[in-house]
Amino acid sequence: MAKSDLKYAGDFNFDRCEILTTTGNTLDIAQLVESITFYESIFDETISGSITLKDTTNILQNGPIIGQEKLFLKLSTPQTKPNEDTVIDYTKQPLDIYKINMQYGANESATLIGLDFVTHEIHRNNISRVSQSYKGEPHEIVRKILRDENYLKSTTKFYYEETANLVKVVMPNITPLDAIENVLTRCNSKKHGASPAFLFYETTKGFHLRSVDGLCSQEPVYYYKENVPNQLDEKGVVNAATNLQSINGYEVVTTTDISAQMEDGLLSSKLISHDVYNKKISKHLYDYIDMYNNDTHLESYPLVSQSIEKTEDAKLFVTSTSDGKIFNETDGYPYESDNSINNLQRSNGRLAQLDFGITLNVTVPGNTTLQAGDIIDLAIKSSSTMTGGGKDAKLAGKYLIKNLRHDFKVATEGKHTMRLQVVKDGLPQQVPSQSTTKPGGGKSEDIAL
Repeated sequence: MAKSDLKYAGDFNFDRCEILTTTGNTLDIAQLVESITFYESIFDETISGSITLKDTTNILQNGPIIGQEKLFLKLSTPQTKPNEDTVIDYTKQPLDIYKINMQYGANESATLIGLDFVTHEIHRNNISRVSQSYKGEPHEIVRKILRDENYLKSTTKFYYEETANLVKVVMPNITPLDAIENVLTRCNSKKHGASPAFLFYETTKGFHLRSVDGLCSQEPVYYYKENVPNQLDEKGVVNAATNLQSINGYEVVTTTDISAQMEDGLLSSKLISHDVYNKKISKHLYDYIDMYNNDTHLESYPLVSQSIEKTEDAKLFVTSTSDGKIFNETDGYPYESDNSINNLQRSNGRLAQLDFGITLNVTVPGNTTLQAGDIIDLAIKSSSTMTGGGKDAKLAGKYLIKNLRHDFKVATEGKHTMRLQVVKDGLPQQVPSQSTTKPGGGKSEDIAL
């Protein structure tokens, strides 16, 4: 039975680990496991991971294990009331082992074996194609592709944000995940100002269809403090729950690159659209600073100074469109024939803010309740003596988890750690806007040789 009391930060329950082989035999490999790793990201449609075994029974031959097995796995952080949203449970919907990535002798009597695994939906994606039309709300189209017996055939939980628009789309014999990616470009959020920047990703808790604004509107699910020593309770015993909130270490990822931000269209862009029905060419401009307050952010102010020199020609998009009459001459046509005019630049800029926001790589004690897409709050101290050891005005605050890696050291440390890449898409204080251009600059001079 799984323990409910947390003994130390990083403690975990290892409840089940079995392999179902192609011969129909079920092998309990819990005693052979050295480590288990899970990877999840808001930019990856499915999760992946690996398991390392120290084999003393020649399991590869006796199993046999050939890279086509099912893996039943259950791990959790000790807790009083565990539920499916706070544990990693693949006992009902097993993982697919697809690769033997390592095999070498550890000593005379043991062999280290590494196995890679994914969820079943990636296998379904590789063997099926979507070749049909859909109409309706984008979130419903995604749900149909996810659940369809002919496509992903998923029974995993699906957390979705409702969309506000109606679309018609034809899938031209593409994989289900590519079809879902196609739908993402047509999504507009119902709750968050018609935000068009949508993501489809999987965590250990299920699949998610969320807008960036929807993710940023969440409250923090966990609070972390920097350099918290072992905390004691009133009885003088180490308080493991408090230590679970410690930041073991962090590094700032360099993302300040004004040239790349301009090139990617974060700061400004221009869209030239050709209306094929009305035979009209239009120009549409996007400005990051002007649009900032129209989106939901983790901080109040933009990442750059308002005095930065921008130009609409930094990023150019060209698209053809129509107003729907090309499909239906009558009034009341409910479907969007093309919404790139409203979506393309704003979505591109919104996603770029996650690439160029304030980004940290953080190591913390393991916690199976966390997942990619959650918001956490980091209390990072200032390195300046002028602040008296208070919070860093720039680095402290709410962050979105972009990528998350679970590391379970089963045999050696018996410890669970997490490596997070987190980002915030704004600043708590406005960047000074004084121009850096000095008057009376040098004169140009051309010299013929």
